[in-house]
Amino acid sequence: MRMEMRIFKTNHWKGYICEVKAWLEKGQGLTYMLKYLILLFGLASQDVYTTLYIGLVYIVIVLIIGFLWYKHDFIKWEIEVSNLYNLFVEEMRQKFK
Repeated sequence: MRMEMRIFKTNHWKGYICEVKAWLEKGQGLTYMLKYLILLFGLASQDVYTTLYIGLVYIVIVLIIGFLWYKHDFIKWEIEVSNLYNLFVEEMRQKFK
């Protein structure tokens, strides 16, 4: 039996856009301090082309990190950890036990 590896979970172009957006947002959220280092480098060096190149590399890295975060189900663990401190979720779990 051969397992099929799919990158996207949807089959519609709107779903593709939303998934890539989610990957970018999660990757940017995990690496938010790097954008300030790129900003400081750009202001200090005044080298526009190198700063743009570093920014483009940063976007690719953010996309890869976000994709891996979703691919390896870290997002489910992140939500579960946040649910540990959510009083509503705790109350509902006790109610339906």
